[in-house]
Amino acid sequence: MVYKQGFTFIELLIVMLIISLGLFILTPKLTKNFIERQDNTVSQLNRILHEAAESAKKYREPAEITFILGSSNFIYQNNRIQLQNGLILEEAYVNEYPARSLEVVVRAYPDGICDYFSLRFSNGKKIISMPLLCKVKLG
Repeated sequence: MVYKQGFTFIELLIVMLIISLGLFILTPKLTKNFIERQDNTVSQLNRILHEAAESAKKYREPAEITFILGSSNFIYQNNRIQLQNGLILEEAYVNEYPARSLEVVVRAYPDGICDYFSLRFSNGKKIISMPLLCKVKLG
């Protein structure tokens, strides 16, 4: 009687191939959701952009969000709002043009879109807008 102990090399390769394919498919989805969920600034700006888009639809005129270069504040509906984590806005582009003053105005429009903008903060993170979705993401 011959007893076979362990697995053959081919069996091990097949199992490793199945595991690696699963990780290859799942890892990008899991890390993307994890990173975006962890960033409070992205969540905060998405919430404000959503409010601005709703306001623009309701009043049928663009709603403005004013970011202030060199500070951790922005203004929406005459309210000064502090960026979470105490981040300082160091650089801003709106519709691919660099900011020309300390106040950087971003608009949400009644048709549900917003300006294209990118913001770079003191921690090196860059946030980029997705105008057709009226949302932001890490850049």
